[in-house]
Amino acid sequence: MTLLLLVVLVLGLLSGGTPPDDPSGDNPPAATDTSATGTAAPTPSRTPGEPTAQPTSPLEGVAATDSPDEYAARVAEIVLGTNPRDHARDDYLTLLLGEVSDEAVGESRERIEPVIAAALPDDYQWLRQRDYGQVNTFEVEHVWEPEVVDDVRDRIPEGYAVRTVAGTQTTRFTDENGDRASSSTPRLLTVFTFCPSDGTCSLVSIPQEVLR
Repeated sequence: MTLLLLVVLVLGLLSGGTPPDDPSGDNPPAATDTSATGTAAPTPSRTPGEPTAQPTSPLEGVAATDSPDEYAARVAEIVLGTNPRDHARDDYLTLLLGEVSDEAVGESRERIEPVIAAALPDDYQWLRQRDYGQVNTFEVEHVWEPEVVDDVRDRIPEGYAVRTVAGTQTTRFTDENGDRASSSTPRLLTVFTFCPSDGTCSLVSIPQEVLR
């Protein structure tokens, strides 16, 4: 069994899914339209339009680190700290997919990219949040290796790591009366990373199921 195939199978086991019949990525599944992350804004009374404003500032990327804990925490801050008011969904998607290295995923990139994309609100949900001026922030409180990893640790190749991040997501938006409002919610996110001994970490996947 090749290293790449082993990684795909192990990640499938960890995320509770069934390993694909074709782990090579030749027949990738379609991207899902639902998201396990992101906070929904109130349902608008109008149909969202196309974005007109340009981003107020560039997105801050993931700082280079060889620590799985630090890397997973930063990915969680990006995924759960989106700013639909000032940025397009593609801004975040481009940033996250740019963190995926060929060394980590090889020819399985086509399978992994839709999974990462599903970690963000879908296009329609993003426009709903934008219309309400929604801005999310995420404060990391704890990072740990899920206990389930112990069951398959001997099958995880060197350098690959799984971390779950806990924290508080604060959402600010304009309510039905035109006033700014906010709410805070505890959130969890699991991140699969690749942190080789001689380099910095990269992103492997963001499963929809949180591993504890």
